[in-house]
Amino acid sequence: LVSSYHFHKFSKFLPDFNSFDDFFHQFIEGKVFFGSWFNHTKSWLGVWHELNSFLITYEDLSQKPHQVIQNLANFLGQKLEPDDMENILHYSSFSSMSQNDSLNYSSSIDLFDHSKGKFFRKGVTGNWKEHFSPEQNDKFNNIYQEEMGDLTFKFDWSLN
Repeated sequence: LVSSYHFHKFSKFLPDFNSFDDFFHQFIEGKVFFGSWFNHTKSWLGVWHELNSFLITYEDLSQKPHQVIQNLANFLGQKLEPDDMENILHYSSFSSMSQNDSLNYSSSIDLFDHSKGKFFRKGVTGNWKEHFSPEQNDKFNNIYQEEMGDLTFKFDWSLN
């Protein structure tokens, strides 16, 4: 939700919202550009294990990058040499990716207003805690449980 809010802020092709609170309510109601996050996420989380796919969360990648990369290599049937692991860790790091002009949208000035933000913003987990009020947190948790509670996959948003 927070990442989507900031993406809306600097995207010239998406509506800008007056405040995070305005965006929060529109997001919860599924009235943002891409529709309901809950419906979209349920549509693929409900079947991802049946597909030939590998699910990575940013939280897992941030907390245990070596393990996630090794699991991905195993899923792909690839053997990683030590240099491979170090190269993957380096080139997929927030620092490296945020400075890569082919990834950070810095050359897409017609689409993005870089004075309002950037694609690679902070690279940390748990930043939602700086944006959500206690009331928003309660509301999101309640709606999340209603909408997503029956899914076996659980997101871990408790990380700092």
